[in-house]
Amino acid sequence: MDRGAAPVRQFEEAPFRDGLGERRRSTDAAGVAREVLRIRPDLTQVPAFEFALRERVSRLSDFRHPYFAPVRAVERLVDGDATLGLVSDRLEGFRLADLFSRAAARGLNLDINAAVCLIRQIVPAIARFHEVCRDVAHGALGPERVLGVVAVGGVP
Repeated sequence: MDRGAAPVRQFEEAPFRDGLGERRRSTDAAGVAREVLRIRPDLTQVPAFEFALRERVSRLSDFRHPYFAPVRAVERLVDGDATLGLVSDRLEGFRLADLFSRAAARGLNLDINAAVCLIRQIVPAIARFHEVCRDVAHGALGPERVLGVVAVGGVP
């Protein structure tokens, strides 16, 4: 992992924001599609945050699952408010949070079969993640995502 300043990236679209910061899809200097989580500045102000983040990324370096994008680096950023970024491979497709919010805005309900299909994909992936690193939080199933499924799909 490079501890130097991150290379200039070309960001392609509006960011996705969550409790950790903003995520932007980008292309690096070599033209490879990546996603950069620009970590919220208030998190990076905690003295041990960067060390802990780098340690967790290192522990997960061998974890591979098709439903998790591999993390490539923790980088210092030189543009914008964020000073630290987590760079991962960019996966094609739609963010579930976007899908759920767009469906809710249009008054659409998630069919129970679709909900079961999602659960069958997500649960084994999360279980595998916790087999490898039991004490690492991932945020993949945060309250806004679980409640989004309930609100959109009416799943009990």
